[in-house]
Amino acid sequence: MTRIVRMLTVFFLLNLAATAQTSSFRSGFAVLELFTSESDANSPAGDAIFQEVIREARKAKQPVIGLAFHVDYWNKGSWKDPFSRNAFTFRQENYSRAFPQKELYTPQLIVNGRAQMTASSRDSVKAAIKKALISSGDPGFRLQVDSVLRDTLFLTAITPKPGVNWVVRVAVTEDGLKSEVKAGPNNGKILEHDAVVRLWYSTGAKSKSLAVKVPLKGLKLNDRMRLVGLLQEKKTMKILGASESGFD
Repeated sequence: MTRIVRMLTVFFLLNLAATAQTSSFRSGFAVLELFTSESDANSPAGDAIFQEVIREARKAKQPVIGLAFHVDYWNKGSWKDPFSRNAFTFRQENYSRAFPQKELYTPQLIVNGRAQMTASSRDSVKAAIKKALISSGDPGFRLQVDSVLRDTLFLTAITPKPGVNWVVRVAVTEDGLKSEVKAGPNNGKILEHDAVVRLWYSTGAKSKSLAVKVPLKGLKLNDRMRLVGLLQEKKTMKILGASESGFD
């Protein structure tokens, strides 16, 4: 580790803007947020475990959602992570203020905004997922696609009630990405990534039924991508609800 300082509903879209086919899970859910970097020597081990548990959960049809945030604070060296964004570093910083440890490091895994651990610790990761699946409940949060038009994703977010202390997070993640690293501590490696966050958007939970317009900014949707929605408390950073849909 390197330090620096359902009821989940899954919508399988028949088309990018088609009616969703819904599967519901009446237990809990586990949202796994990985903070990682191709420019960090320790991150590939965490990435591998993250991919492993996500794939196992999908195969078992468990309500586990993955989001891999590539941070940018390692980009000062000779290799710049092509998937990194400062907004992802900012999200990790917000978590560091919410947790007692007050630290920033990679690879870090945060589960449901409530627990954090080193992502390369397989036993800790699996224990946290197991706990989340039996302890988190469904608050009645949904995120559904209405249409995709003129480089914009039109969504409807359903929340249990308007919440001034709640925020709706929207992400598009992508599986099956590869990167041939040509410098830095991972020089010469071909790194594979799943659930990489390619688009990130937030809006206040102002009403129970919220129209959300997300600019795609040139991002071309494909069948390796997933739409993820989160309902999150602003101050505590606890995730109250989650949804995920696949683009077919």
